[in-house]
Amino acid sequence: MKRRELILTVLKSLAVGIFAGRPAFADEDLDPVKLMPDTHKVMFENSFVRVVEGRIPAGGAK
Repeated sequence: MKRRELILTVLKSLAVGIFAGRPAFADEDLDPVKLMPDTHKVMFENSFVRVVEGRIPAGGAK
């Protein structure tokens, strides 16, 4: 019985990830590098990860 519950939980999680997941291009309008290029820059990027450095000067707004 526990094995069946585990399998159902895994399948439900996969279904939620597939059907409810948003494509990556949906967040392009929220890209901090495009919105604030003077304080944010891409340090490293590949097909799996993107590292962004954000520097806000003292007394600056977020």
